[in-house]
Amino acid sequence: MNYDLHNTLGFYTFLMLFFMAVTGLYMTYPWVKNDLIVSLRGSPIDNISKNKESGDDVFGGLLEVMLQKQDEKKNLKDTKPASLDKIVQL
Repeated sequence: MNYDLHNTLGFYTFLMLFFMAVTGLYMTYPWVKNDLIVSLRGSPIDNISKNKESGDDVFGGLLEVMLQKQDEKKNLKDTKPASLDKIVQL
């Protein structure tokens, strides 16, 4: 009985934890959100922000902030890393 109870509770707990992990990735990382939307035959989030109507949309504002941060990260990839000597001099 303990073994069956262990398997049953473990299965349902796994489903709940898997759902929490996937939604956490979806809400945290824009590339996961974009990949999921595109895989479900939606338009990428870059296209959504360009076609967005003006208005008081809370989630639209969050989407804009997320896209701005994503662009900032892309710009940081092009910068040359600072050496330890330069940091010490500063």
